[in-house]
Amino acid sequence: MHQKEINSVSSTNVFINTGSTVSVFRNKELLRNITKSDSSLRAHTNKGFQDSVLQGYLPGFFKVWYNPHCMINILAWSDVRKKFRITADTSLEPAIKVHLGNGERIKFKEFRSGLYLGDIRKIQQKLRIKHRNFVNLTTENKSNFNAQVKVAEKAS
Repeated sequence: MHQKEINSVSSTNVFINTGSTVSVFRNKELLRNITKSDSSLRAHTNKGFQDSVLQGYLPGFFKVWYNPHCMINILAWSDVRKKFRITADTSLEPAIKVHLGNGERIKFKEFRSGLYLGDIRKIQQKLRIKHRNFVNLTTENKSNFNAQVKVAEKAS
């Protein structure tokens, strides 16, 4: 991929890569339980290699490597097909469909580079995985606090 293409990719986008043998993510906000692995990963790229020593769980999927220095989030086809059914009919459209097992399907559309692009947040929504971030928690806490204040005011 060219740098211009990489810059146009959102941090929640993920590529399914048939040429990759490992799944590696750069966006730690998408992962849970990031820990140091008992082993390390050396991934060879067009620009040399990258070593990864951390792994995290991608909700709805499986454990992936975490490396903040990698260029994009990548799911290896071989990892995805072990968990989900994958179909493609390129005579209809240049896309890969991942069947999530709950009746939902996610489409990864062919990107300019030839890799197949999807948005992990949309995928996780279809898997019914909720994301709780600080802003949401703060808003929830504030509304709960306001409700408690109103009850206390009525009681006094």
